[in-house]
Amino acid sequence: MFQEAIEKFGPGFENRWRGPLRRLAAEDLERAYQRVMPEAQRWESAIKNIPSLYAGQKALVEASHNNDRSEYYLRACPEKRPGEGLIYLPVAGFKNLIPKLKTLILDGHLDEHLYLTAQQLVYIEMSRKN
Repeated sequence: MFQEAIEKFGPGFENRWRGPLRRLAAEDLERAYQRVMPEAQRWESAIKNIPSLYAGQKALVEASHNNDRSEYYLRACPEKRPGEGLIYLPVAGFKNLIPKLKTLILDGHLDEHLYLTAQQLVYIEMSRKN
């Protein structure tokens, strides 16, 4: 019904409200990336510089949520923890995922997900990869 109302106004109207929403979603992804990457780089450095302490480990980005899935989180860590709802991606994969998601959002391919937070969107995409 909402889509029908928008179509009556024409494509110009839709672009005027979807464009800013897409940009906000892309900016939210960038902010999430900027929050996680310093921590990920610290873990990568620690693993490289203290191999005896972190033998066999690699820096990962963990996506998780609380019990009722009302909040989602992203953080960097050196190893996987046991737990339900935890998804891991190597830092390099996370670095590639964010620009891909931003491009898909700005091109309008993820308009059905514009209402999600960056953390939720990353969680969904990471769960598809695992």
